[in-house]
Amino acid sequence: MSRTASAGGGALPFSIDKNLKTSLAEQVADGLRQCLRMGRYRAGDVLPSFKELARRLDVSQRVAREAIHMLVAEGRAMVRQRSGCRVLAHAEKARQGRILAVLHEPRTSYNSGTFLSELESRLVAAGYAVEVAYLPTKPNGDCDLSQLEDKMRSPFDLVFSRYAVRRVEKWLAKSGVPYVALDTPRRIPGAAAVLRSSSEDARRKFLERCSALGVKTAWVASYGASSSEATVRGLERLGVSVEWQRVPLCFGYGNLERIERAGYRAALRRFAGARKFPDLAVVMDDYFLRGVLTAFAELGVRIPDQLRLVAQVNDGFVPVTKVKMAVFRVDARRWAKAACEAIVQILSGKEPSTAPCSTVDFVDGPSLGDKNHAPQL
Repeated sequence: MSRTASAGGGALPFSIDKNLKTSLAEQVADGLRQCLRMGRYRAGDVLPSFKELARRLDVSQRVAREAIHMLVAEGRAMVRQRSGCRVLAHAEKARQGRILAVLHEPRTSYNSGTFLSELESRLVAAGYAVEVAYLPTKPNGDCDLSQLEDKMRSPFDLVFSRYAVRRVEKWLAKSGVPYVALDTPRRIPGAAAVLRSSSEDARRKFLERCSALGVKTAWVASYGASSSEATVRGLERLGVSVEWQRVPLCFGYGNLERIERAGYRAALRRFAGARKFPDLAVVMDDYFLRGVLTAFAELGVRIPDQLRLVAQVNDGFVPVTKVKMAVFRVDARRWAKAACEAIVQILSGKEPSTAPCSTVDFVDGPSLGDKNHAPQL
């Protein structure tokens, strides 16, 4: 038999600080998560109503509703008409430990959103509670650590970050909480582990395809250097003359529309009025690719008749083109599975595998043409 909202009795064991930069809804959700971990509310119990939460915590019902919806989205509770919001059975498993994920911005990109959702689901199923701290960018370009500092005032068993800048990595490594860095090229003194994904096998297959095609010239477009440097170096080892167009944008520091516009402008600058095309174009991001394809459509660039094309895209992303694309397909779910296994090993006191996880597949397609069909103007 389930207990009612009043079973918790009296005041809630947490309060709201309206001076913190962490949103009120997130503070309420954090407090309710704490109640679940403490056993104040157990499987089948009914949480306080929106109206009751708002009264007890001196917040609006809109804030209370948003906090409850966070718990529902995390699979900790379920709202049923006329019977209130009930705690689900696996919510109590969160008592096993707390994990903090540190991200630059909310889950606006497909890859980051898919990765984190999959990782959260796996960690919750393993009995851990997962919370998120965002690092928005200040006008001067630095990371705003205020929300992270607020979160870290509570105890966590492990914290991990993805695509973190050096300053954040150092701060987390010295925090006193076991720290796992994901997708960083750096060695981090004090970190519990540094886990990296790999595209080496996919790149090898792609370079073999380029060799068979007899590619001699290539245009590589990306923002930043890390995502495309290995591909550029591989092409150069094949004897390919590479134009590497690097747009000064960092992942996580600009919105996706900005990345798309950058791809559009990059393609226009290179191909508008061009008398000679390279043998191959390589675009190292799917949002960047959207802009490139828009520019190609405006310029009338024919693929693969004038230009062979390959792009890096996330699994599930389907570029809208007349020709089926050859792609480096990034599997965020596979990477989340490997990251979860490593994190659980660390929390269990075991040594995790730090071998790079292969997360990218090369999928051939007609956009590369064939070796008997050389692009022509």
